[in-house]
Amino acid sequence: MEQRIALAGGLGSLTLREEGPRLWARAELPDDGRGLYKVWLTGRNGRALLGTLVPETGGRLAAERTFTADALRRQGTWPVTGGTAELTFSFHNDGPPAGWTWERPNGEAFRDRCIRSAAAGLDRVLVRREGERWTMACPFAFDREFPLLPLFCFSRLKQWDEGLFCLFSFDADGAPLMPGK
Repeated sequence: MEQRIALAGGLGSLTLREEGPRLWARAELPDDGRGLYKVWLTGRNGRALLGTLVPETGGRLAAERTFTADALRRQGTWPVTGGTAELTFSFHNDGPPAGWTWERPNGEAFRDRCIRSAAAGLDRVLVRREGERWTMACPFAFDREFPLLPLFCFSRLKQWDEGLFCLFSFDADGAPLMPGK
């Protein structure tokens, strides 16, 4: 039986077909010329790399692969519940959006101990300073843990060429600000 699923974010589609103890998977999306994409199969407890998409005729990018159900089970991806495509290398390489810089999160910038602890798990973030206020943009993917989970209600999503980001704004003392403030 063949199943077709939309990739997270609506970028393309994922076709799955069980073939005995194996699963055949194929992902497709339009070639937008932005760069290289990787596609991941997602399950309840993990994800498995399908592969890097390659150009095909008709302006499409595609990747296909066969997995054993056992291998997917070990990765927490069986049964497969969806998939996601991520831009992993930009052909434009323009760097961060204007006014933003890549930085390692500085835990001391946060007043709250819980926020400091959550920020310690982040690798690098985009930061923009605006007078006494500053905004931090954390890379975001629907199939990964939410960045700065204690501040979920203070976040807003933003799409840039580099991908999808969660934005959090803070005052000069490191206290979070509600979006729009």
